[in-house]
Amino acid sequence: PTNNLPDTTVFNKTNIVEYRNIPLFIVKVIKFLKSKKTEEKIFHLNYIWRSEAIIILIFGIIFKARIILNPRGMLMDDAMSSGNSLKETVFKYFLKPIIKKSVFCFQASSRIEYESIKSTFPTMNVFINTLGYQKSQKKKNLKVSPKEKYETKQLIVVSRLDKHKNIDLIIKSFINSKCYKEGWKL
Repeated sequence: PTNNLPDTTVFNKTNIVEYRNIPLFIVKVIKFLKSKKTEEKIFHLNYIWRSEAIIILIFGIIFKARIILNPRGMLMDDAMSSGNSLKETVFKYFLKPIIKKSVFCFQASSRIEYESIKSTFPTMNVFINTLGYQKSQKKKNLKVSPKEKYETKQLIVVSRLDKHKNIDLIIKSFINSKCYKEGWKL
C-alpha cells in the first residue's frame, strides 16, 4: 500500500483473552480453540517461562494450532543459566519436546537470538523481526530538527533486572563518560 499502514483486517481478527486466574484462562482458551477453524487457530507468544505459555503450547498440540514463538532472549545461554537452577533441566526434558511439537515457527529479535534458536532447534523455521529498526536505518534523507537531534538527551533502558542484562555496565559507562555534564539523563 502507498501509505504503508498495516492491514487492519489482522487487527480486526485479533482475539484477546481476558482472565483472572489460570482455570478461567484454560476454559476461555479451550472455548476459543473449539470455535475456530484450523487455519484460524494461531497464537503469538512473546515469552515461555509462564504457565499461560506452557498451556498454549500443550493446547497447540491437542487442537492443532499454529504457534509463533518469540522467546525474547529467554532461550539464550545467559538467560537459561540465570535464575532457577532447574530451568535447564525443565527445558531439556519437558519444554523442548513440547515446543518441537507445537511451534510453527520462531520469531527472533536479533541475529544472535536467531543463531541461538537455530542451534537449539536446527530444523525449525526462524525469522528475524527487528521491529523496523533495519528498515529505518536505510532511510538516508531523514529530516530531524536541531532541537530533536541535540536537545533530546535521555537514554532509556527497559529491561528485567538480571545479571546477564549488564545494567550495571550501562550505569558505569554512563557515569564514566561524564555525559551527564552535558545534560544527558539516564
